[in-house]
Amino acid sequence: MQKHIKHLLFLSLVGLVFVAKAQKQDTIRIRFDQLLMLKDTIYYGVNDSVVILEADTEHDIIKNFLVRKPSYYEKHPEKIESATRLNSRYGSLLMGSIRSREEQLPKDFNPSDQYFAFYKNRVIKNITIERVPVLDGNLFDTTNVDLSGFGRFLNKTYSPTRERVIRKNLHFKENERVTARIFSDNERLFRELSYIEDAFIKISPVGNSSDSVNVTVMVKDRYPIGVSGDVNSYNAFEVEPYSRNFAGLGHSIGIIGEFDADTEEKFGYGAFYGINNMWGTFFDSEIRYQNGVDRENFRIQFEKPFSTTHTKNGGEIIYDHLREKVSDHPYVNDSLENDNSRYNLSYFDLWLGHSFFFHRDITRPFLNVAARYVSYKYKNQPLLDETTNYQFHNRQLYLAGLSWQQVSYIKTSRLLQYGTVEDVPIGYNLNVTAGWEKTSFYERSYSGLRANYSLYFNNAGIFSAYTEAGGYLNGSKLEDGLAGLRFDYLSPLSRLGKYEIRNIFELKFNAVRNPRYFIPYYSTRTFATDYLTGYKNYSNLAVFYRPVFYSNYQIWGFRFSFNPYVNVGWLSKSNAATREVDRYSEIGIWASTKNESLIFPAMHLQFGYFPNRLEQEPRFVFTLVFKDIKVFKNFTSLKPEAAHPARMFNLKD
Repeated sequence: MQKHIKHLLFLSLVGLVFVAKAQKQDTIRIRFDQLLMLKDTIYYGVNDSVVILEADTEHDIIKNFLVRKPSYYEKHPEKIESATRLNSRYGSLLMGSIRSREEQLPKDFNPSDQYFAFYKNRVIKNITIERVPVLDGNLFDTTNVDLSGFGRFLNKTYSPTRERVIRKNLHFKENERVTARIFSDNERLFRELSYIEDAFIKISPVGNSSDSVNVTVMVKDRYPIGVSGDVNSYNAFEVEPYSRNFAGLGHSIGIIGEFDADTEEKFGYGAFYGINNMWGTFFDSEIRYQNGVDRENFRIQFEKPFSTTHTKNGGEIIYDHLREKVSDHPYVNDSLENDNSRYNLSYFDLWLGHSFFFHRDITRPFLNVAARYVSYKYKNQPLLDETTNYQFHNRQLYLAGLSWQQVSYIKTSRLLQYGTVEDVPIGYNLNVTAGWEKTSFYERSYSGLRANYSLYFNNAGIFSAYTEAGGYLNGSKLEDGLAGLRFDYLSPLSRLGKYEIRNIFELKFNAVRNPRYFIPYYSTRTFATDYLTGYKNYSNLAVFYRPVFYSNYQIWGFRFSFNPYVNVGWLSKSNAATREVDRYSEIGIWASTKNESLIFPAMHLQFGYFPNRLEQEPRFVFTLVFKDIKVFKNFTSLKPEAAHPARMFNLKD
């Protein structure tokens, strides 16, 4: 009996060996936080696993973005139940409803490509467009039509974006294959349009097909009608009503009215018209004319931005003609404050660039080569010589730039203010620039470099660094040498009672060597012209801390945030004979409000106090600003730039 059993086991083992040879297999190891993607199956597990596949089976392994490390759940046990529930429903979630309504304002830093990576290389069979109402519309539940009275009023008084306008802003077409980066870039570009509040591109399989998908593009407009202006006094003001989405075409149109009772003209007028993405070419244009009080200005602009990571060609051309009083020049010095003669400026700026891609994978680094020409031509300007009135010197600047860039994006919200989903660039942008400047009196060469770098961790926050340095050589002498370095840290959002809080730290260093042409531009508080007169070298080191508190309270869609702040800085100035170091400090608070559905920028109100102030600087500061603040606005810029204090010392826009 034992012999029969041994023979049977031997024959079974031999049979298994032959079967194994006939059916070759691959052993695939899957971590708990990964997904195994097959043509018709998605495998996920709650533990590290081993999966056996037939040899040469096409597969891909990607990160399961709904799963976190065990250490996260140890710190947040309240998240275990929701994570278990998500995993139990994972199959249906992957089929097109991955994003919930809560993701309209992401609470974590989410890579923009991840959702679309599930469907890469699948064929796009159909593209449909859906739009939701202004203010109360919901991109993630389009059946929700419960509008408030204010929302009903807004939706009755404007023309929604037309479907053909949305379609011409798509970077993909039917019968093309899904590319994750192109889809995430397109979603980001919709959000960057001034008349779009938010956008969501949804992908769903076609029936039981494993290689075809339907695409739904959902957009939510901003209410496009607004009014801006400036008030100097009760009898001197400017009003500018406008629409950023005229007739639903995506065009900008506005008129300008001015009044000043103390001038001879008393009244001024103007208008502008802008077209986004002309004829589907992704060229933008704007023409503007203003015959104002004591000022006349004509400007025309065409731009082809490097808006995506796969854009090959781009550039911009600007022509601007200005006639105004000498005393109204933004950088006029004290000797010309009462000069009411009028000067003329013709400004021309042209730059072109081309990107070289060395890999078919558009997420890889690329090289960009660009050239730029800038001209300032003045007429009827004040008396000039080689050492005075630099800001009125005629100038011609020739620049060439070389950039090496690799960037992806994450989505978050509420970095510095309330707003919709914000797309944060993660990666690096390195740029080297060289050029030549010809002025009214001499010529000089320029060289500079610029480097931006950022990275993020889900549980730690965003870290970024910016540096720029440049200068001119006049003969063998360095002039207008500038250097700037800034480190930023933005923490993840955390809850403190009824508020959400984000902590922001910033370290900034600026240095100037032998300023000449740029002397009139040092007009910020820490680089005041009068304070620095007579010194050839100076530098500024500053440390900032500000927690931003986001309140859930809102009125008609206006949300509120508050951020107290502390700034401490040291300013060093020196010449051949002496060197001085002064310390200054500032404490204060910013109060901000924003309605994401309206075209108006955020309003920021500042109260500041200097316990230690610089000479000739005020003790108290009060500021009212209307603008949307973006930390990473120029992070990916490929435009050749010469280092300039007006840009370097005010790096946030």
